[in-house]
Amino acid sequence: MTSIDDALAQTNLCAAFQVTANAHPDRVALRTFGSDVTVTYRQAADRVAAVAGGLAALGVGRDDAVALMLDTRPEFHLVDLAALHLGALPFSIYNSNPAEKIVPLLENAGARIAVAEPHYAPVLASIAARRPDLLETIVVVGDDRGAGTTTLAELEGLTPPEGFDFEASWRAVGPETMGMLIYTSGTTGEPKGAEWTHGAMMRNLRGFHHLIPVSEGGRMVSYLPMAHLAERFMTHQGMTVYGYTVTSVPDAGDLAAALREVRPTRFFGVPRIYEKLAEPARRLVADPAAARAALGFDHAEYLGSAAAPARVDILALFDSIGLPLIENWGMSETGLTLINPPDAVKAGTVGRPTPGVEARLADDGELMVRGPIFTRYRNEPQRTRDAFDADGWLHTGDVAVVDADGYYRIVDRKKDIIINSAGKNMAPVMIENAVKTHAPLVGFVIAIGDARKYVTALITLDEVALAAYAAEHHLSGGYAELSRRPEVRAEVERGVAKANEMLARVEQIKRFTILDEPWVPGTDEVTGTMKLRRRAIGEKYAEAIDGLYAEAAVGA
Repeated sequence: MTSIDDALAQTNLCAAFQVTANAHPDRVALRTFGSDVTVTYRQAADRVAAVAGGLAALGVGRDDAVALMLDTRPEFHLVDLAALHLGALPFSIYNSNPAEKIVPLLENAGARIAVAEPHYAPVLASIAARRPDLLETIVVVGDDRGAGTTTLAELEGLTPPEGFDFEASWRAVGPETMGMLIYTSGTTGEPKGAEWTHGAMMRNLRGFHHLIPVSEGGRMVSYLPMAHLAERFMTHQGMTVYGYTVTSVPDAGDLAAALREVRPTRFFGVPRIYEKLAEPARRLVADPAAARAALGFDHAEYLGSAAAPARVDILALFDSIGLPLIENWGMSETGLTLINPPDAVKAGTVGRPTPGVEARLADDGELMVRGPIFTRYRNEPQRTRDAFDADGWLHTGDVAVVDADGYYRIVDRKKDIIINSAGKNMAPVMIENAVKTHAPLVGFVIAIGDARKYVTALITLDEVALAAYAAEHHLSGGYAELSRRPEVRAEVERGVAKANEMLARVEQIKRFTILDEPWVPGTDEVTGTMKLRRRAIGEKYAEAIDGLYAEAAVGA
């Protein structure tokens, strides 16, 4: 039995981590790209115990929520694991959230303690000043507490309460103990806090390993927000159970360089990330080995993609250099539930249910799943009841189709389906991917057309691609000026026209507008994991959208 098998045999993440740390005490568990910061598994275990003692001194115990507002860094893993060892419930806040979006999360979770970066502490301090009943202690990761209450080093030095026994604490954690609180992205409304048990998470990790066996001594890079379930599952829980060496990349702009340095054995990305990584592959497509090395994927055993359908051309490109992208499907409530088997990938699908998971389609095509998934929405019993039917099936809100071999293809979100004024149903993501495939200048595109006569689109440009285009064509100016240049408009029009050739007539984009500012992840328009906030976009750009349907604008 390997240490991975031994860890997976445990009933909770705490016991799994202890197995992993004892098996590989001198292996590097955590490191930071661009610095000499490294933490071995022995050091990680010692610090987890110290942080747990400090949290216990502050009164954190079973089922208490602990808020984390941290960049991608080793301390995230240590604090999260420390809270788990107390039977507590850590959760991450998207770091770009303003105070008005953080308060509802703290209220729902009942978190009295937050652990934060120095640069996020002021927004938390402003909340604590207004709501001392809500947030009592802000622990700052750094030498200077600044706007916080204490530092992490000071926390680790606190004396635990009398009678506190660290080992007894984590050994008391069972499979039914809640071990993860993850808030939905809120793309269609107020975020909900999905609570998971340790047992459900362990079953997911076992199923993933059964389907895609993990090699000993693997390497991963961590760069997405830990408020995103897939990042937490892949790197944080992967380090805990599979014994990865995880390299944190605090600035996602350094991802390409980090990949070349780390040479990860496994990598997970949302489709937009692969689109940005595609250029070296395109240049070296005639030499697959060189392309893999240029990307830093020459040791990669697995490349996973989820959160949205990947473009067909991107799938084909990576496949051509011997790096098939394994598309997965999941959500905050389900984990990575549908996965393509590596030895039987079907491009364009998200695969089949993982071991222990059941899936089927409702009469209207909505995907339903049952198995080791979340237990409930925190403090929201009615929403929990609404999510499940009488037979325990979770209604996911995604529309899918399934083929004769049991492979599922996600069509779109049920709430996002466009139904035009003639009653025709259309999947906006398919329209949007067609545009991004044929218009390399496009960064984000949102298809509009619900209850309208035809489809229109709002488009933002990719800043890197725009800069390259401007240099090649000797154009000057910033993003706003370049977005209004006729040459840029013509280039985008050519791409949209090519996309329209691939679409049914009713799906074709009749008009579009290029916005004069880009959309940045973690803002009103786009989530931290690059999902469009369709409702918010519709409200914010209502005037621009109405303009696309003005009769004079279309000559009708």
